[in-house]
Amino acid sequence: MAACLALPDATADGRPLKINFGQMREMGLRGVLVYCHCGHHIALDADQWPDEVVGH
Repeated sequence: MAACLALPDATADGRPLKINFGQMREMGLRGVLVYCHCGHHIALDADQWPDEVVGH
């Protein structure tokens, strides 16, 4: 039986669940979609946040 060795902060294939805006920008992404618990959403330019900020 194979065991999942992923860290709690990573997916089963090793990708991190949470990245900071600097890491996001390194991948070429410039914006985020923000969703509310009631289903509303908005697209925002992520350049306003520093690289160290982590998305939740």
